Amino acid sequence: MLILRIFGTVQGVGFRPFIWRLATSEHLTGYVLNKGGYVEVALEGDTSHIESFVSRLPKELPPRAHIDSIERDRVEDAQFSAFTIRHSESSHSSLPSGIPPDITLCDKCRDELFTSGDRRHHYPFINCTDCGPRFTIVSRVPYDRVHTTMQQFPMCERCREEYESPRDRRYHAEPIACPVCGPHYALLSRGGKQHAGPIAAVARLIDNGEIVAIKGYGGFHIACDATSETVLAKLRTLLERPYQPFALMARDSRVLDGELEVDADEHEHLTSPAAPIVVLERTASSTLPPSVAPGLSTIGVVLPYAPIHYLLFSHLSTPFVVMTSANYPGNPMITTFEDARSRLGCIDHFLTHDLTIMNRCDDSVVRNNKFIRRSRGFVPSTLPIPSSRTLLALGAELNNVVALSKNGHCMLSQHIGDTSNWSVMEVGIDAIERMFELFDLSFDRIDHIICDMHPHYTTSRVARTWSRDEDVPLIEVQHHKAHCYALVAEHGIDEMLCVSADGMGYGEDGTIWGGELFYTDGSSTHTERLAHLENVPLPGGDRATYHPLRMLIPFLDDDAMVRYAHHFPRGMDEIGDIRKTMHRSPVTSSCGRILDAVAAMLELSVKRTYEGEGPMRLESLAMRGYDLGVPIEVEGDTILTSPFMQRLHDLMGRARPQDIAMTAHVSLARAFADACAAHDDLHVPVGFTGGVAINKIMSDILRIECERRGVQFFEHRKVPPGDGGISYGQSCMRDL
Repeated sequence: MLILRIFGTVQGVGFRPFIWRLATSEHLTGYVLNKGGYVEVALEGDTSHIESFVSRLPKELPPRAHIDSIERDRVEDAQFSAFTIRHSESSHSSLPSGIPPDITLCDKCRDELFTSGDRRHHYPFINCTDCGPRFTIVSRVPYDRVHTTMQQFPMCERCREEYESPRDRRYHAEPIACPVCGPHYALLSRGGKQHAGPIAAVARLIDNGEIVAIKGYGGFHIACDATSETVLAKLRTLLERPYQPFALMARDSRVLDGELEVDADEHEHLTSPAAPIVVLERTASSTLPPSVAPGLSTIGVVLPYAPIHYLLFSHLSTPFVVMTSANYPGNPMITTFEDARSRLGCIDHFLTHDLTIMNRCDDSVVRNNKFIRRSRGFVPSTLPIPSSRTLLALGAELNNVVALSKNGHCMLSQHIGDTSNWSVMEVGIDAIERMFELFDLSFDRIDHIICDMHPHYTTSRVARTWSRDEDVPLIEVQHHKAHCYALVAEHGIDEMLCVSADGMGYGEDGTIWGGELFYTDGSSTHTERLAHLENVPLPGGDRATYHPLRMLIPFLDDDAMVRYAHHFPRGMDEIGDIRKTMHRSPVTSSCGRILDAVAAMLELSVKRTYEGEGPMRLESLAMRGYDLGVPIEVEGDTILTSPFMQRLHDLMGRARPQDIAMTAHVSLARAFADACAAHDDLHVPVGFTGGVAINKIMSDILRIECERRGVQFFEHRKVPPGDGGISYGQSCMRDL
């Protein structure tokens, strides 16, 4: 008898009925069994048929299944009389995932949704083994209905028949439901009044200019007509988001024609089972209101992915709606009607449902094939890491994601957010507790807790407390090195020159790093800082990140600063006071702060209203410009930004703003390329990581410069280049 232990995405995707059908077609006996972290298959029969089964297995997988690895054993035959599907068991030796992510509505269910006479016609919770909620409803493994929030909805007789038939596509579809036995939507007003025909009614509200809250699989979204400047202005006022770009949901991919540029890769992302938000460039003829994404040349768009979205658009007149997370800036995503009603005082209508959300999960965001945010549609799928130890990594402060690793596999959590807000940190702690519950882990089975070395990050303070209280060894990892470890591990590279550029991170010398070049082999003992941007004062510390005009003061004299004095409450007197105290400010090599300073110089962003605002506006402006050829000198291990910034300012009034913006990008990227070229004797590839690696212009220039020298160039594809990938990098040190 052959025993197969199959690891990967093999739960909640129709894998066991697939195995049953495959085995019976080969006239084999035995069983298939869900063991929690893997699926076990026992096969008896003719050797040629067993070999055929093994050969066909990876080729004929269900559409959402994925195999990471297969272990094989030969044991004595048990003389099975048939091939059966056994009840699930748990396994304490399981890998840290077998649960699939939430999956967009499949074609077959969508057809049924709109087929008159089908018993699930217009039912907003239609699903099967190929689609529907998974991670957001599960409480533990094995992934069975009793371990999901669907357990509160007993199956009717017809659903039970489908659930128990191996030949039915809803066989063991754990969220199986129908209008008779499943959850339902209701449209409630602030006072609790319920409206008839809730989905059609909420569509009428949106078309009439109202702003509503809609509960999905992973939390509430706020929705309104995206084609109305009046409605968008109202939404910005209500949410206190004056300039932050809104994500849009489009009726289908056809309405994007003429509005947004969509290449083949972007179309593939948009229509994939994960259905992330994809950041697209506007066309010159776009009629979408500028206030969707003020000052930006891009708009994030997602296509309908849940039945409720398809049903909503079947009633809507507008082809685009805003579909943005229902929370105020810096606060957690809302998951219950009670919280939505109490926290969203600006909203009067709530389309809600009675299915409990076990794990909140925000939308994923992709740009240029890179994750800005990796969450719905991808979590909790695992990624390989070099270490086989059991690790808990708490990640960074902003754009936080936590990670749990076991047996060489790392599971990243959903997007958590800005953990400097304790309510968001509580969401992160809750995510860790859920991960422990999912995989039957506790602190006494964790080998190391890992955190950022920043002394004041909330995540790091929590990690230090847990390490002390639970007696688990603590490892602190420098922020930009963690970015590098993530990139090296993602591509399985032996060694790399790694450009790590972002807003800021605490450096090993006590300064604020953010524009670094490292050599690394993925281990802490062989990672060396080779070069960096010039250290300059960060006037007022964190205040300079919120008031980027402060970043000009270290570069420009008073005569140059006069043009910006009106942005300071006390004019030149305030600038003078800042200059006098600048010697007490921390110093930084941050690339993000340089981009902030150029954006402030061009008066694109003089007061930050959301993270990354200045660099994002600067990049959008640069897309329309040309490089003026102003080089940045490299002296030893230092990339000299001060003389460059002065030369850029000298161009003010003599060159177009868009050309100055493009020059800043090209010059910085080429300076990093020159710093890499100084180490060409190492004969290793170059990688680009950190939040700045999201920037398309800088990524393209750095890639072009490397290719010109015949050097391989690597970027992130599986984890975010920004802080959402830090916990993965913390888990990837090869000498753990």
